[in-house]
Amino acid sequence: MTSSVPFLRYLDLDESADERSVRRAYAQRLKTVDQEADPESFQALREAYETSMRWLQWRSQQQAESDEQPEHVPLPLQESEAVAATEPIAAPHDPRATAEVLREELAQALRDRQLTSLAPVREHLQQMLDDPRLIDMDARFFFEWSVAAILASGWQPGHELLFETAVELFDWRNDRARLLSLGREGQIVDSAIVELEAFRSRGAPIYNGASREQLIEMLRRNERPSEHVLAMCISAVEHMLSLYPHWLHIVTTPRNVERWSERPQEPAKPVRPPAAPSRPEPLGRKIALAMLLIVGLCVLLWWSAPDDKPAATVAQRPARGASEIPAGPPPKFAGEDTIGSPATYLRPPQISYPTLARRAGLQGEVIVGVLVRKNGDIGEVRVVQGSGHALLDEAAVQGVRTASFQPARVEGQNVDAWFKVPINFRLGS
Repeated sequence: MTSSVPFLRYLDLDESADERSVRRAYAQRLKTVDQEADPESFQALREAYETSMRWLQWRSQQQAESDEQPEHVPLPLQESEAVAATEPIAAPHDPRATAEVLREELAQALRDRQLTSLAPVREHLQQMLDDPRLIDMDARFFFEWSVAAILASGWQPGHELLFETAVELFDWRNDRARLLSLGREGQIVDSAIVELEAFRSRGAPIYNGASREQLIEMLRRNERPSEHVLAMCISAVEHMLSLYPHWLHIVTTPRNVERWSERPQEPAKPVRPPAAPSRPEPLGRKIALAMLLIVGLCVLLWWSAPDDKPAATVAQRPARGASEIPAGPPPKFAGEDTIGSPATYLRPPQISYPTLARRAGLQGEVIVGVLVRKNGDIGEVRVVQGSGHALLDEAAVQGVRTASFQPARVEGQNVDAWFKVPINFRLGS
């Protein structure tokens, strides 16, 4: 039977394990881990082994101290003491039960909306960690695992605050090995931490007037947005979910996107009684009607045929330097007046006109800023001037990422530099 203690469970052991069985389990798992190709798994395995050994030593020490205590010889009891002695003696506490009680207290406080900002959540969790009931090492491990389990179960109001607080107080960002030893729950939280760092390191584009934070807030609501809002923002929301699935699972409700994609069922139409039989129409009238239908279908097919001309193009004007980009300066600023030779395409951007935008009749120009590293790699890509439509802005950014650039040169040396790439989305042009 596998233990519910995280570090023992990682080694497929239970509470009856001894040092010999821990070493044997560690050696067997070590054979399946490539230390060079997968250093994180090796570190997690090593942490589980060392924690298990410390836990066994602590347990042995507790047992030794208990055995060294002299046997108590009861003295004759006074009458009052005899009455008190008949009261039941409290049994030793169960670490798992202790952690479960504290977990339920925390979950209830979040459900009751008692903790609605970061400071109260931090104070509440810190008080729990200072609780004398968590002096026991096992109870503390079980409580840490239970907090990770709350987060990994999906978003509820307040979980976004608990996530940031728990990462700080448990030091999960720096002690990933211990976090991974918590099992599947720890792995989900660890992936969410990595995705949050990536989210914060990227630029903050605006999608049709909505920031990323507003899109995240929209994902937390149960009510369905209007069709106009969905048409403008659904592509950006789906793109965010593909980039940060674990983090958004903890701080939002991603399944809302699936619900929004389902069209509401139309009310059932009343069944009309069958019409009275009519006289058959003449054959000549039927032939004329069929010819009209065929002609109308041909006209419709001709009218809806796609234009042979490209729908989205890269504007044929040179990319300009970073001095024109109104956002913050890049890591190594290279102004227009200092670039000896402008960046040129080794491979032009491959731009795709979004189908939904085409159907909605959306068009416009997007100016994308791209940071070209001195080794030719593409660094940050962001919208400098949007078209006013999130679908077009996102398509332009993704298209620029497919390009390959010759880096700029200053005084004969390659340098990091920003450049503008204008993208035109025009229907039928």
